[in-house]
Amino acid sequence: MQAIENWADIDGEIVHVAPHPTLSDFSTVDIQVNNVQSALAFPNLFADRIGKILTVNVHQSAVDSNKNNVGRRIHARIKRTGPDSVFAHPDLTQIN
Repeated sequence: MQAIENWADIDGEIVHVAPHPTLSDFSTVDIQVNNVQSALAFPNLFADRIGKILTVNVHQSAVDSNKNNVGRRIHARIKRTGPDSVFAHPDLTQIN
């Protein structure tokens, strides 16, 4: 199965953060999704995730390891890279 190019912008609240089990530069971030918008002209594969928890792989450059990120707001441009794999764009992720 070939993956299609896809991007969406999500807003939500962080409910859990853990180191990625195999990618040392990433954390897995569980996000309670509050809003999803299409990004550019790409297919939005996340419209059905509003109100649900989505696990996203976020680059360490966006995750402040010195703070408790649980409860903080996150805005990220994300893409599905496999059936169970979602990554955030490292330059388009903000945690407040």
